[in-house]
Amino acid sequence: MKRVLFRRILFSSLIIAAVLLIILELYLSSVIRNNHILKLRENLLIQSRLIAERIPASLTADLDDFCKRYKEKTGARVTIIDGAGRVAGDSDEPSERMENHAERPEIKEASVNNTGSSIRFSSTLHKDFFYLASSLNNDPERGFLRLSVPLHDMEKAISDVRRPIVIASLIALLAAVFTGLFQTKKITQSIEEITKFSREIKSGNFRTHLFLKEKGALGELAKNINEMAQELKAML
Repeated sequence: MKRVLFRRILFSSLIIAAVLLIILELYLSSVIRNNHILKLRENLLIQSRLIAERIPASLTADLDDFCKRYKEKTGARVTIIDGAGRVAGDSDEPSERMENHAERPEIKEASVNNTGSSIRFSSTLHKDFFYLASSLNNDPERGFLRLSVPLHDMEKAISDVRRPIVIASLIALLAAVFTGLFQTKKITQSIEEITKFSREIKSGNFRTHLFLKEKGALGELAKNINEMAQELKAML
């Protein structure tokens, strides 16, 4: 019985600790991710406004060199798209080889709200990218400026937070296990004493008494059993 009780308490403690660890990690990862994306969006929006002021009025010229210069300043991929979705300039790829961007989620959102954003996985670079598009002069018909950056910094931030969380959780788990072992030992000893006492009473030995150091429910149980033994003795 002692082993069964110990296993149950230990198993319950491990399950609770594992569930709490998973919930905590998911919550903190979500908070960090949302905060990172929010700050990233704000920074890119400020940069896009500064860049948009310097974009030529006509988007017919090749703007690849223009986009490359501002990528060196901002660190973000810069793409200029006309009102029809044609890429007029890009910092990473020749614009004439790029497909129409009218159906991209961030462009479609910006055509309605003047700004739009999305997170997509790049099959070319094998990374998640954050895209922010804004209409030029709040006029979607004129075109859009899009900035995009990889999210590896966010993943690194989540990883940096995950490590101390795991370590702290393991320490808490070990503390819970040792506490459970100590409590289990005390409880099982008390139960064994009660079992032994009940056997003595069953065999007709009313001279013995049950003494428990435990308080609370077990202490109350020991008191009631002693009183019942004395009443039974008096009846017999």
